[in-house]
Amino acid sequence: MIFLLIIFIYELTATIDSSDFGLAPRVVHYDIDKRYIITEFINSVDNGNNQEEKIKSLAKKLKLFHKQSKSYNNKIFEFKKEYWFDKYEALPLKMKDDFKEVYYIILNQDKTFLNKDRVVSHNDFHKSNVLFDGSSTYIIDFDHLGYNSKYFDLATISISLCLQPRMEHVLLSNYGSDYNYDNFTYQKIICAAQYALSSVALVNDAKKFVDLSVAERRPFSWDCSEFSEINISRYKLAYNFLNYFKSLKRNEMFTC
Repeated sequence: MIFLLIIFIYELTATIDSSDFGLAPRVVHYDIDKRYIITEFINSVDNGNNQEEKIKSLAKKLKLFHKQSKSYNNKIFEFKKEYWFDKYEALPLKMKDDFKEVYYIILNQDKTFLNKDRVVSHNDFHKSNVLFDGSSTYIIDFDHLGYNSKYFDLATISISLCLQPRMEHVLLSNYGSDYNYDNFTYQKIICAAQYALSSVALVNDAKKFVDLSVAERRPFSWDCSEFSEINISRYKLAYNFLNYFKSLKRNEMFTC
């Protein structure tokens, strides 16, 4: 309970600070004891007609966030990873073997990027955590903050939005003109590894699904209409990310 409270306070501080800098929606109310935050409503627009402007806007906002986030507590991400590692160790042997490679990658994640690219990263910068109202971008959910490559958040949003190379270059060039596309591409592999591990860590009673085969490789593909199906949905999501990770390593082209 204290652990969850500490993480919430770190997240709350980052949310309030980001709100003050115009990076996140304005905080309307929060309750530390009940651990919830209420922010102003943002009418997020996603009509497909303004994708390039949306990409430019979120890239510039992410750059500002990375500059501002230097003052945020960076330990949340380490807490999260310790949880994932503990859950990995409790997996059935077959699943441990399946996810062994991604486990070791995330265990040594600080070795996957150059020190000059090190920032306090959002680390969960997928499309559901980015709101675009037609003119401005807002970032939400700061419960994964921690040191990582600046390219990790960029890689995450690229995978989440299924960007093709041209739009990836739009994303990167609006973040900063001195970008390295190879480093960005490598972080897409690390991103897939991280989400594979974090997703499988959420599966309760994993032995029930150990013989279930998942052939899909659709990242951020969530299919769960009933709460009773949540564990099998998490299992499928984890293997989708794992299969996607393997396809990226093989340098296979992927289209949504």
